[in-house]
Amino acid sequence: MIRIKMTERQGKVETLLAEGHAGYAEMGQDLVCAGVSCITIGTNNALDELAPGTFQTETREGFLKIRVLNPEDPKTQLILRTAWIQLQTIAESYPEFIKLKKQEV
Repeated sequence: MIRIKMTERQGKVETLLAEGHAGYAEMGQDLVCAGVSCITIGTNNALDELAPGTFQTETREGFLKIRVLNPEDPKTQLILRTAWIQLQTIAESYPEFIKLKKQEV
């Protein structure tokens, strides 16, 4: 199961956390894991290219955490909200393999 958590404070995204493996198929054949990986890695790359210095990333096998350093930056917010919408799309199609949680902190 992949678990995705987004935290917000006063309507601004503060963190995006993705962890786990979908278990939809064998490693190398898992479309759900591949989709989530593409979205999260693409999000990190977009932030790096379009909003450098506004975030920190922590990664390891089956884990990615993006922490926003400048929540007022509109590019950062747009990129992270776009990622959330994309992840929701996958979760709607594969609800038994990916769970999303949004939390106000």
